[in-house]
Amino acid sequence: MKQLPAFQPANIRTLRGHGRRSDRPERSARQILLPQKENVMKMHPNVKPILWGVAGGAVALGLIGFSWGGWKTPALVRDMMENSSRKAVIVALTPFCVEKFQLQTDAPAILGELKKLASYDQGAFVEKAGWATFGRGKPNSNVARACADALISAPPKPPLRIE
Repeated sequence: MKQLPAFQPANIRTLRGHGRRSDRPERSARQILLPQKENVMKMHPNVKPILWGVAGGAVALGLIGFSWGGWKTPALVRDMMENSSRKAVIVALTPFCVEKFQLQTDAPAILGELKKLASYDQGAFVEKAGWATFGRGKPNSNVARACADALISAPPKPPLRIE
């Protein structure tokens, strides 16, 4: 059996003060906080060009997708849907406006007055007459313009007679 050396405090590494070992050299705060050159991670030389290629490819994919690929942002899709719904309302309500006009007893005379006005005043004329008003709300100016265009471009019809 091998005998251990006798206990000698000088041979044992002890902790002093703040948990530092006595055989380690003292280091300043700057040495502790700043990274040492020997601790820097080494990368393969091809990694950096590969990462730049991935970033460039992502940018190119986004540019091509949004410009030629037909990709759309949610805000653009929402705006497109709102515009198409407004147009659908105008298309749906214009025949009712024309019908209200044709129910007038003096529709041919009013149509003559409407044709004499400038194109930018015709919508306001239809609004003032109340043919583009639906429900309790105010007149719809887009429907009024579409109604005026339909009345001007439509062939004259004989007045409707309600019996």
